[in-house]
Amino acid sequence: MKNNLKKYTEFINEELTAKEKLSDDELSISLATFSASFAGRNDNEEKFLILRYKFWDNIIDMTEDLRPRSFSDMCKGNTNPEEDYKELQSLMDKKGWDIQSIKNLFSPQVDEICGYGIGDLVEGKTTDKFRSILAKLNSQRVNTSTLSNIQDPFRNNSLDEQNGHTDIYLYFTFKQLGLNPDFIGLGGEGWSTFTDKEEIIIRYRYGYHHTKYGQMMLKQMNYTQEEFREKALESLQEIIFDEWHTRLFSFYKETKKDVKDIREVSRFIDSLKLEEYSIIEDDRMIIYTKEIANDINKVFPNFTDEKEICSAFTKFLSDFNLDIDFTGNELIINSKFQEI
Repeated sequence: MKNNLKKYTEFINEELTAKEKLSDDELSISLATFSASFAGRNDNEEKFLILRYKFWDNIIDMTEDLRPRSFSDMCKGNTNPEEDYKELQSLMDKKGWDIQSIKNLFSPQVDEICGYGIGDLVEGKTTDKFRSILAKLNSQRVNTSTLSNIQDPFRNNSLDEQNGHTDIYLYFTFKQLGLNPDFIGLGGEGWSTFTDKEEIIIRYRYGYHHTKYGQMMLKQMNYTQEEFREKALESLQEIIFDEWHTRLFSFYKETKKDVKDIREVSRFIDSLKLEEYSIIEDDRMIIYTKEIANDINKVFPNFTDEKEICSAFTKFLSDFNLDIDFTGNELIINSKFQEI
């Protein structure tokens, strides 16, 4: 990932040897001081809120130039999310944000003082208690820019709406804190658990189930790889009926570049109905490739044959890893089918 960090040196240069942001000793002293203060202004309250702002800001700064931006694009690659997280946390370590400092900053005691928890920070959710703390700080004439910084994480886009790298950093940080990592919606709220059939098919075709990022998505969906495949195949018949014209034409366009009337062939193929050249059974679909070839050749003599029809369908369906047989006259697709 380091080659992907446009501002790698800029990000760590400012505090290359920064000590931990909130050590155990510092937390203990700050909490003791806060407990001893019964009235008036307490600087530790302001300190914790500013530290939380800085934590939020460092995550934004660290991930803003990383590519690809979206978690869905990351699912298409072969990188390892756990290794990517280690590099991100290494950068945060150099800024002083070791895991213990993060644990301390979001401990229950500090949550109580700040009026919100790490989940609220991730979602940009302003709690009633946080509002009352802001009102108190404002009445105590805390510096305007300080108050503005404290509120920054709760304006505009929240942390869980930034990019895929932020999702990964937060996901594994939650695990480190002993929290439920699935609180972090990979790809944004609802994306990883979105089960619209067309979206499932797209993800399957991109091979998400073969990549480590994609497998994280499946885990959040509570799908095994086989369940994911079965879900994608539920609409297989519909896919074939909808797309076979286009895929057959694309095949001919690539293999018969010298044919002058290829567009006329395309229009003719569009007029054909696959229902007339196939039958559906519970566990298979049979496509009569020889009959399709014969009807095309009646209009465009010697244009094609059943083997080319078979090749076009096989290429079309290669993403689905199906059991396909070719008898010479028929293409048999072995899979569960449902009437549409």
